Amino acid sequence: MPGISADLICHKLAIHKEAKPVAQRKRKVGDERREAIVAETQKLLNADFIREVRYTTWLANVVLVKKNSGKWCMCVDYTDLNKACPKDSYPLPSIDRLRLMDKVFHQQIGRNMEIYVDDMVVKTTSAVDHATDLAEVFAQVRKHNMLLNPEKCVFGVQGGKFLGFIITSRGIEANPEKCKAIIQMQSPQTVKEVQRLAGRLVSLEIHQGICGMHSSARSMAARVLRAGYYWPTLKSDCQSHLQKCKECQQFGNKHQQPPENLHHMMSAWPFSQWGMDILGPFPPAKGQLKFLLVAIDYFTKWIEVCPLAKITTENVRKFTWKNIICRFGIPHALVTDNGQQFIAQEFEEFLNELGVKHLSTSVEHPQTNGQAEAANKVILRELKKRLGNAKGQWPEELPSILWAYHCTPQSTTQETPYRLTYGTNAMIPIEFGQISHRRQTFNGEQNAQELAADLDLVDELREEAQIHEEAYKLRASRRYNTQVKPRAFRAGDLVWRLLGEARKDTSDGKLAPTWGGPFRVTEDLKNGAYRLEELNGKPIPRTWNATHLKLYFS
Repeated sequence: MPGISADLICHKLAIHKEAKPVAQRKRKVGDERREAIVAETQKLLNADFIREVRYTTWLANVVLVKKNSGKWCMCVDYTDLNKACPKDSYPLPSIDRLRLMDKVFHQQIGRNMEIYVDDMVVKTTSAVDHATDLAEVFAQVRKHNMLLNPEKCVFGVQGGKFLGFIITSRGIEANPEKCKAIIQMQSPQTVKEVQRLAGRLVSLEIHQGICGMHSSARSMAARVLRAGYYWPTLKSDCQSHLQKCKECQQFGNKHQQPPENLHHMMSAWPFSQWGMDILGPFPPAKGQLKFLLVAIDYFTKWIEVCPLAKITTENVRKFTWKNIICRFGIPHALVTDNGQQFIAQEFEEFLNELGVKHLSTSVEHPQTNGQAEAANKVILRELKKRLGNAKGQWPEELPSILWAYHCTPQSTTQETPYRLTYGTNAMIPIEFGQISHRRQTFNGEQNAQELAADLDLVDELREEAQIHEEAYKLRASRRYNTQVKPRAFRAGDLVWRLLGEARKDTSDGKLAPTWGGPFRVTEDLKNGAYRLEELNGKPIPRTWNATHLKLYFS
């Protein structure tokens, strides 16, 4: 490999023994960034700095960051790799450059030069000494086959920009480019402009001053009036000021009203679409069973479950194959949340091989997989009522709970899941204790004829159930939509994202902010789902629902 000798520095990656390889899902990029990635990759290939590999044990996405010069800097997202490595005094991704610079210039750092990652400044008190120090630096650069970027090199100056600051003999000064807006701000020239400035200062002091309070716009306007100030647009200005206050936005309340109309999901035929979810943890049962894998068919409402000790991708794959595909055929679609077991590459490849469309819900929005959540409620409610103090017996109660559920007419279809699946009603225990009419008048020949007729009419039965379900969901949609307060976003909008408990800083406790951000909307996926990215252009994985977003005002 050309460049710096491996004898001087060679990166050796130490990984925890228990760490599992992580292959990140490929992220989509725009045309401009894709062209930059291709060009930079080809450049590295031509220079023999990288080579193509055939194995995909570890995969990390590249992240493009725009330089001040307008060019793209190609970085790599080593988040997952960092987690698998023992802590080092030099952090990734600059670990090699830091060690290299320390080794090459260890006799000069602090004496006549300073270094930050791969940026360096040579400092001298006289021109003669400066030339000598530069010669010393150049000698080290040549010795170790290092290259300098001519566009970033400046020689023989008394001051200059370094890491965004101006470095001179006087010390560190502010960058004039970043102070330009303040310096060029004009002072008020007319009475109107003076009044406008006074109004802003009054609003700022009353809302955020030492005796201020982040109250509502109405309260803020009342306090301004009590202080003896008034202008015609007082109320609207207070509302605008409150809307743009960063603290009020970040610590504001959650939205209670839904932002989108209710979009219900329907299945075209039995067992064509399943919803899957994980329920637990439960009290440990025999075999250390603590979790329950639940799947429900969107058409018949038939439920399949499997108690497990550990929820792994392999267990989810086996359950899908054994309980769904081998019993009811290959489905058209499978709806899951964003659990690691469901979005793992191994499970995605398994579904792709079978032609199953995998639909993932938005983050922290279980309503998208509402059918599975409803199944969870049924199972959990019945377990609580049946177990009493014997909490560890929950796996033994599952078969009887599912049988009772499958033989109970559902409010949406007006039919039992058992009949929609098999075309006839199941025999239940009560018919043995108190002999039912069909057992009392049973005739083998007539029963065979009736059973054949039921099977012939099963399509009509399912069609009628589908009509009942559609009507039920339309009524529910009409009720739900009366509460909707529309809240939509477009690509390029800046938004706040609701902070879930997992994303809050635990050290903040009760003082943690409600919203985090801002983030930029990159794509509207319709039905209230959006893709986001950070302000530096780094994409945020998975989709986010409008329920957890609100506009950012600045």
